[in-house]
Amino acid sequence: MFSPIPLRFRTAGLRSICSLLAWLLLWGGQQVAAQWHENGLYLGASVDRGYATRRGFRRLDDQRVVRHATPFIFNRKYGDWSGNEESYRVRRTWSYSLFASYKFLDEWGIQAGYDYTQLILYRKLMYPFAWPTLDGNVNRLRLTHTFSSWHVAAQYYAYDPIYVQLGLRIASYDEGPSGGRTYSRINSAGSGYRYTTTVKPGPQVFLSPEVGFYHNGWIHVGLAYNLGLRNIYSEEFTALRLGRSEGTNRLIYRNDYLALKLSVSPRIPHEYIPPAVDWLGEKFRFLIGEIKLLIGKLKLLIPKIPKRKDVCDLISERGIQYQPSVDIGTSATLQMEVFDSHVIDGDIISVCWNNTVVLKKHVLTRSPLVIPLQTQAGLNELRVFVHNEGTRSPNTVAFKFTTDTGATFDRELLAETDYSEALILIRKE
Repeated sequence: MFSPIPLRFRTAGLRSICSLLAWLLLWGGQQVAAQWHENGLYLGASVDRGYATRRGFRRLDDQRVVRHATPFIFNRKYGDWSGNEESYRVRRTWSYSLFASYKFLDEWGIQAGYDYTQLILYRKLMYPFAWPTLDGNVNRLRLTHTFSSWHVAAQYYAYDPIYVQLGLRIASYDEGPSGGRTYSRINSAGSGYRYTTTVKPGPQVFLSPEVGFYHNGWIHVGLAYNLGLRNIYSEEFTALRLGRSEGTNRLIYRNDYLALKLSVSPRIPHEYIPPAVDWLGEKFRFLIGEIKLLIGKLKLLIPKIPKRKDVCDLISERGIQYQPSVDIGTSATLQMEVFDSHVIDGDIISVCWNNTVVLKKHVLTRSPLVIPLQTQAGLNELRVFVHNEGTRSPNTVAFKFTTDTGATFDRELLAETDYSEALILIRKE
């Protein structure tokens, strides 16, 4: 019998759902887009608030450029002049985007757009005037970094209701406060020192894989990770005293961040709706068909090169005469010796064992050539193929076999250019 859920559990569940929605809205993102018409084309603008956490800003290197005597940045943690103490905390980011996307072939889509992003960065550091005689100072800054970029992405909707997207974002510029110019001038009272900080940004390239869920084609909730392929930039701290540069410290950073997105694309009413024609999908399918047709025609133009026949196949095309078979018992291996027992007249042969070439274009001599063989249960076939007949015909090829028990036996096979003799060796199970 059905039992109603107690009120306290329903209330707790409702609070949990509301908390999750509030977290999505505050720390995730909000995107609002317009679906222009019903043939898969989306045109619109979005506003996104992503939570830039996880890896965030990371210092990659600390390079001290000393122009005069002692480097000027004192590290209170290590008690030397190796660099300044610092920590970063990245807060929310926000961005707006203008984009166009098109869904075709039922599950595939493409997107392109322009983005403007602002990132709030809180920085706590021991600034360059942390001299032992001045007992040092701790400086806290709230910095705003902004950059704009173009993005392209491919979308895949095959696993309903899951979608995946892979995007590439290329920033046209990246700047720190005051457009990447000097943004901090600090005078250390009583010391005669003046300190400046300069940001030197570089080009920004992000790879943005995204995975999420969609409902009815117009509500999307996704999680994207912006992985910097090339988003390194540097900051330089310079100490000046009495108009003279005392030293420079260069810090190099990068930024990767995680963003949670909520996208809603409601239909916008308008007077005329074009017919639902999958124009891009039809063109795409037509192009694929033309490419396949062209490949097929090119294959017909390429002359077919006949497969080169193996020596064992050539033996089969000649007449084969079998000598009486030999019983080798249960020997799993054989040691075969090949040599010319008659006139040495330059005979060239190949030998096939169970349809596999074990000796190819060998000039027979009086000295035996030793070849180990693996046998199989039942019949084992030895064939000889001659490439020439020497001065006397037919060619004679002498074989000496030794089983794994030490027993030996000899055989001599004759072969000409139009036939060859073969030998069957029988191994018991």
